[in-house]
Amino acid sequence: MKRLICISKGCFWNPHEREDVNRYIRQASKLDIDGIEFLIGDALDLLTFRLKKSSIKILKNLKFNTIHAPFHLDKEILFFSNNKRSKRILKKLHEIYDKMNAVNINIHPQQIEDFRVFDMKNYNYSIENMEMHHEFKIKDYKKFLKKGFKLVLDTTHASEANELNKLLKIFKKKIVYTHLSANYFNHLHIPLHVLKEEYLKPLNIIKKGNFPIVLESQIGTEDIREYKKEVEFVRKWLNS
Repeated sequence: MKRLICISKGCFWNPHEREDVNRYIRQASKLDIDGIEFLIGDALDLLTFRLKKSSIKILKNLKFNTIHAPFHLDKEILFFSNNKRSKRILKKLHEIYDKMNAVNINIHPQQIEDFRVFDMKNYNYSIENMEMHHEFKIKDYKKFLKKGFKLVLDTTHASEANELNKLLKIFKKKIVYTHLSANYFNHLHIPLHVLKEEYLKPLNIIKKGNFPIVLESQIGTEDIREYKKEVEFVRKWLNS
C-alpha cells in the first residue's frame, strides 16, 4: 500500500516574511502530497484567522489533513487549561478541523495542564514525543495515551541513540502519523534530501511502518522546487 505523504505548514514558515497560511496552502497544492498539517504558531493570530473558500476546496480534496495546535499566546508559551481562554482557542481549532476534514489535532505535551478542556468525544487529539530537555519519559507519554490521546512520532525530537526504535516498538499501535525530518548534530528539522545517506540511517525504521508521514522540515523558501525535491526524495527513500 502506498504511504500517505503530507506536508506541514511549518515547512513554509520564514521568520523574515509575514505569515500567510492561505498562500501556503495554495503553494502546497502544487506538490504531490496527500494532505496538509495546518499550523498557526501564535493563538492570537489563530483567533483572527479566516480560512478562505479556495483553501477549503484544496483541503477537502486531500486524503489526510491534520492540525497542529499553536505553541504560543502573544509570544509566551500557551497552556491548555480548563478555562475560557483555552476553550475559545480550541473552539477555533475545532471550526477549522470541521472545515478542512481534519483527522487529528496535535499538541505539545508540556502545554497540557488540564485534560477536562478537550472534547474527546467529537475530536481526535495527539501529543508528540519531545526533545530530551523537556524530560518526558515513556511513562509520561503513557499517561497521555491513557486519556485517549494518540502519538505523533517526531523523528527530529528522537535524537538520542535508539530512542526512535524504542518509541516505535512501544507505541506502534498508538501512532497516528510521524513528523519526518532529520537531525544534523545540533540542528533539527533538516530536509532529508540535503543530507548524505549516512545521516539518514537512524530514520530507516520509519520505512517499516504504514502510518502516514507529515514532512516537517524547515525549508522556508518561495521556490516551490525545494519542496518538490523533498517530497520526491522521501517517496523514493521509502522504497529504497
